[in-house]
Amino acid sequence: MTKDEEMKMKATLDDFLVKVQQLRSDCITMALRLYGEDQNTFSPETATVMDRWRPICRSIFGSSLHEAEAALDMVEETNNLLAHVAKGQRA
Repeated sequence: MTKDEEMKMKATLDDFLVKVQQLRSDCITMALRLYGEDQNTFSPETATVMDRWRPICRSIFGSSLHEAEAALDMVEETNNLLAHVAKGQRA
C-alpha cells in the first residue's frame, strides 16, 4: 500500500467514524425526545427501537443530575464538533 493510499484510507475511516458518532448523537437525541412519550402511541417499529434505547435514556436520567447534565453536554459538544468538521469538509 502506498503512502497516498494509506492517507486516503485513513481519511475515509475518519469520515466514517465522524458519521457514526453523528448517528449515535442523533439517535440519543431522538430517543430522549421519545422517552417521555406514551409508549401506547408508538408504532411497533418505534417500540422495538425504544426497547433498545430506553436503557440508555434511563441511564442518563437515572443518574445524578450532574451526570445527566454532563451526558447532555457531551451530546451537544459532539454535535458542535461534527458541525465544525462538516464545515471544514465543505470548505
